[in-house]
Amino acid sequence: MAIMRPLRYHLSRRRTIGALVLIWLASVLLAIPGLLYSTTMTR
Repeated sequence: MAIMRPLRYHLSRRRTIGALVLIWLASVLLAIPGLLYSTTMTR
């Protein structure tokens, strides 16, 4: 199996921005429980 035309496919600007927004949204959603249920202890 060989890689044919490795530079042919490029993401459009719109899809790239959409993918970045999706990644950021997923990371924020995964971080929310830690933010809500964490506590700070002082001495």
